[in-house]
Amino acid sequence: MPQLGPAPSADEILESLPVMRDEGRLSAEWLATPRRIHLIGLGGAGMSAIAIVLKAMGHEISGSDVKDSLTLTRLRAGGIRCDVGHRAAQVAGADAVVYSSAVRASNAEMLAAEDLGIPTWRRSHVLAAISASRRALVVAGTHGKTSTSSMLALSLRAAGLDPCFLIGGDLNEIGTNAYWGSGEFVVAEGDESDGTFLLLEPEGAVITGVEGDHLENWGNSLEAIEAGFRRFAEQTGEWLVVNGDDPGLARALKGLECRTVTYGESEGCDFRLTVKEVAHSGTKMEIYAEGDLFCETTLPLPGRHFALNATGAAALASLAGAGPGAVARALSRFSGVARRFQFKGEGAGVNVYDDYAHLPAEVAATVGAAREIAAGRVVAVFQPHLYSRTAAFAGDFAKALAGADVVIVTDVFGAREDPVPGVTGQMITDLISRDAATVLTVRRREVIDAVLDEAAPGDVVVTMGAGDITSVAPDLVLQLRSRESCHD
Repeated sequence: MPQLGPAPSADEILESLPVMRDEGRLSAEWLATPRRIHLIGLGGAGMSAIAIVLKAMGHEISGSDVKDSLTLTRLRAGGIRCDVGHRAAQVAGADAVVYSSAVRASNAEMLAAEDLGIPTWRRSHVLAAISASRRALVVAGTHGKTSTSSMLALSLRAAGLDPCFLIGGDLNEIGTNAYWGSGEFVVAEGDESDGTFLLLEPEGAVITGVEGDHLENWGNSLEAIEAGFRRFAEQTGEWLVVNGDDPGLARALKGLECRTVTYGESEGCDFRLTVKEVAHSGTKMEIYAEGDLFCETTLPLPGRHFALNATGAAALASLAGAGPGAVARALSRFSGVARRFQFKGEGAGVNVYDDYAHLPAEVAATVGAAREIAAGRVVAVFQPHLYSRTAAFAGDFAKALAGADVVIVTDVFGAREDPVPGVTGQMITDLISRDAATVLTVRRREVIDAVLDEAAPGDVVVTMGAGDITSVAPDLVLQLRSRESCHD
């Protein structure tokens, strides 16, 4: 019988990532000359941000996606040609083709680019080139990237620094996820899912935390993704801001020789958060820098996790030159990002929120935020995302959801994955004690009826997941208001 070799080490897995084997890098100098650039998978948050910035830099931009969307409509209004469907003819005349991680090599436009000799680049290569053209400030971590980078960008704007930014969700204050400003800084998110954040060499960074997500891309090794974050930290230049409360991050960075600035609620953090009050209207908070009051403000979002993200953003913004007053003003005006504990409405005395939470730590934080503001019970509706993630973290999801009074789990949203026999939402609900909570497993189409049967005045309902569960909340609010009208 052949002998199996030793399992690859974390560093070996890291070096074997596709992004580490890519030949060549796209340079900031190449982007300095106007080009015609075609983007495949244009409707995604990351790709649409790239398109907006490239257009503002003076490039002629076109793109395509499998279906039409509000994002494409907005891009068209900005002068970007957006086609629905992928056809070979659409890349003709392009100087380069940029593709998202969801695009396969067999895509008709990818094959056409190869036939025509048009260079193709990952989205992450373009982001790295854009970042290299300015002083880059990058937010990395397995959760909280979009909220943190949003508050960082707004703090720099409030300080008059006019930063560029590319963010994973629309800033409600500005109505866009990307902007090409005149300032010297660019704010971006680093994507750990496939290791492409290792293309970035920022001047400053915030790392919000490390959790075992996307392990299928990291040799199913938590140690490997931790090694990736360590490598990213070592590549960061002037300012490295890290969550001092996160055990996974502490493990990943243990023994790191470079200087770090810590933030968190723990004693000893360089930027220490004190939460004074959490209410439906927001979170009253104070931030102390090395023991002295840096700023106090009320974040117009309920939730301790948002306050923690705000503290990380404040720390890096301060290091980049934003004063306490500017940071406090920015945080006090931050109305959130789409799908980050977003208030969707009230009906029959029930407040409804929607959140992108799809990892155990995110689910726990979101349930905790709902608990802090609920006058009655917390009704948690969770749609598991990906069969691999559901199978790997069923127990962790059960623990995270157990903090709710009513738990409703749907079938799995498979996204890019094929169904796996036996991997269902019931894997999670079977692990939640029925003594502590009402626990239901339902089909996606049955969610509204299940919530209507359970929710009562004073309750907070929060829908969570990275799939199509987000469309439930608006309809649920309408149904609750209809029920309220019937009872008047």
